[in-house]
Amino acid sequence: MLAFWFQTANDMRKQYLGYPTQDYWRSVVNLPRYEKWDLTVFWEQHNEHRVIVPELLYALDDKLFGAHQYLPLVLSTLFQVATFSLLAWVIWTDSNLSAPLRLSAIFIGGLLLGWPGISYVLSFSFLIQWTLAQFLAMAALVAIARGRLALSIVCAFVATFSAGHGMFIWPVLLPAALALRIGWRRSLYLAASGTASILLYFYRWVPSVDSQSHRFLQFPYWFFAFLASMMSMPFSADRRELGLWLGPASFLLFAVILLIAYRRRLLAETPAIVLFGAAIFSLLTILVCAIGRTLPTYWDYPTAKVARYLSVPLCYWAVLLAATIWVAARSRASAAWVAIVITATSLAYQFPRLDPWLQRQFDFYSRSQNASLAMESGLICDNLIERDLYPASQNIHDWDPILRQRRLSIYSGEEFQWVGKPLSSLMTISAPSKGAVTTSIPFACAVQLAGWLDGDQRDLILVNGKGIIAGLGRRLPAGLPLYLPKVWAAATPKENWTAFAGYPLAGQSVQPYVVSADHRSASPLGSPISLTTSVLR
Repeated sequence: MLAFWFQTANDMRKQYLGYPTQDYWRSVVNLPRYEKWDLTVFWEQHNEHRVIVPELLYALDDKLFGAHQYLPLVLSTLFQVATFSLLAWVIWTDSNLSAPLRLSAIFIGGLLLGWPGISYVLSFSFLIQWTLAQFLAMAALVAIARGRLALSIVCAFVATFSAGHGMFIWPVLLPAALALRIGWRRSLYLAASGTASILLYFYRWVPSVDSQSHRFLQFPYWFFAFLASMMSMPFSADRRELGLWLGPASFLLFAVILLIAYRRRLLAETPAIVLFGAAIFSLLTILVCAIGRTLPTYWDYPTAKVARYLSVPLCYWAVLLAATIWVAARSRASAAWVAIVITATSLAYQFPRLDPWLQRQFDFYSRSQNASLAMESGLICDNLIERDLYPASQNIHDWDPILRQRRLSIYSGEEFQWVGKPLSSLMTISAPSKGAVTTSIPFACAVQLAGWLDGDQRDLILVNGKGIIAGLGRRLPAGLPLYLPKVWAAATPKENWTAFAGYPLAGQSVQPYVVSADHRSASPLGSPISLTTSVLR
């Protein structure tokens, strides 16, 4: 389990994006309004969602950490860790189970919540709304199970305004209150709080202009396939047939253990309230995703299998399997050990099979880092932007200057100012570095080079024939994008850096240089590269 969590942390380090991508551009668009203390910005919808709490975190990060996204990334990780901590606490405090059984259930929950695939969600700052709502939902359930109604209401209220699906904690809390028999007066307070929160959420709410929520009625088969496929994630990522039966099978398992818990009068106990409640919250979230995202697209239902949704099914499986072990253990210890062996064997078989799919998903971060490098070089290439940063490139032409003028994000350092300046005015020339250029790809506004380099240096520059810096290069922490051709022979080192040089500054040729860690010297890498050749070997 710890190996999974350490690998997740390492993957997050590699996948760090200091530059906005996709929906996170919302924070850049709103930055001038943050600066004017225009509080109305927080009430504005993101599609159908009110993301007031995440929006506050984005604004704080812009103010305190220079829009480097440190705050949402750290907090999103802490929310995931806190979710696991609550799950572990709920199981560990039930002394009716032996210590080995409790540890086994916690271990399995930790494997799922810490599986390296979750790094895709944790590394994308905008997706903090998923981990935040998930943690708050579980915290609300723990609070009500422990008799802290006020705390439960506060957690549910914050969840409601963290993401649209956060409001689904209210219909989960009400049955929990009935099971706990907290009294009609306290139940009334809870119901009134939930009603008021939801009514406030929908105050001046408008449907998204591109909403497709009616499609699930038009395409019932695709709606069912979406539900089944998302419930079965990540195990069905590359296996269509598995998704169509594993999702319904998991729901059947949930119904069976819920019935057993009811018949054994376990539903009022804290583990039942939290584990079953969290599972229902996850199922409701999957349901609303299916309603909003059902489309008759490809045969393997890719809209249900995107990595940005992973935190929901992973939490669903974690609480479902923990609940299964807990209910089995409260019935018969031998049944719990059978469930543990079956679960552990299945996970040991399934997780390694997901590695190829996971690597393809992580290419999102390679491409985003790659496009960010082009932006740092002063190159706003529409085809790169539309594929890897935002679908409407013209918007980036308008939004990028907001960061550049304020020296935020990737523009907080000095590197972007090197472009257009003579190399001799910035650095001294040192001995050549060992490496080579292996690939050159022309774009509409620039050329991209890639190659290999010995040593630990991180930064490179491309210098034209007149000694002017024409572009920047870097070893991308997430690795090079998969679209770069693999043209090296098996015996040569693997490509580990890429660089961009814009037209017409690049001229007829460029010379790559490796920049020292202190940025005081640069060493030539190979020989000058003619830009008339599209692929070099």
